[in-house]
Amino acid sequence: MAQAATSVRDVILRDGTTLRLRPPTADDTDALVDFLGGLSRESVYYRFHGFPTVNEKLVSSFVDPDWHERGHLVGELGGRIIALASYVRLRDPTAAEVAFVVADELQRRGIGTRLLEQLAERAGSVGIERFVAEVLADNSQMLHVFEAVGFESTRTLESGTVEVVFRIAPTETYRERVDERDHLAAVASLRPFFAPSSVAVLGASRRAVGLLQGVAERTSWRVRAASPESHDPREMTELAL
Repeated sequence: MAQAATSVRDVILRDGTTLRLRPPTADDTDALVDFLGGLSRESVYYRFHGFPTVNEKLVSSFVDPDWHERGHLVGELGGRIIALASYVRLRDPTAAEVAFVVADELQRRGIGTRLLEQLAERAGSVGIERFVAEVLADNSQMLHVFEAVGFESTRTLESGTVEVVFRIAPTETYRERVDERDHLAAVASLRPFFAPSSVAVLGASRRAVGLLQGVAERTSWRVRAASPESHDPREMTELAL
């Protein structure tokens, strides 16, 4: 798993943005402290089933994963860590406990699902066959992610905690879910090119400005143009409707 320990994977979310997934290193210690320290009390409680002190000692267990006994991935947007997913191998070497957490303001965007896909792929390559998750019963969002990802799972409720167990070997249903997510993400990523919200034209002639005025009137696009002599975007003005 030397390659997995250093590999970086870019995936597209359902809103078209690109999420970078990679293993965290010791150099990420401060960034992980900032990320976990910025979570709401609810998110911290759901992830840790309590309120641990967020410091370097806590995050040290999340950096430089060996992938055999523990695996960790961080999600980055714009160079900022906004998610963390982890597994820890159990006494049964074919099983591992899994958990993840996403920044509060970025939840419900499919980030947890993408993390789980990649974490399962890496866990499977070292002989792990099942993920086990201990989820608080009122954490409906995390329960939904485990169900929606596409793996066949079982649930057991005991004392307010749901134990979710699912085999991580790809099945036909799982592959169909992944393909569907990939398709929706690809369409969303291309939308700005085929359905732009604005158009900018440098060096537009008077006739071209008239044509652009018509485009602006028939669409929701914002159209900005500059004179034929101009090649400076700062001199562009928005056409009035």
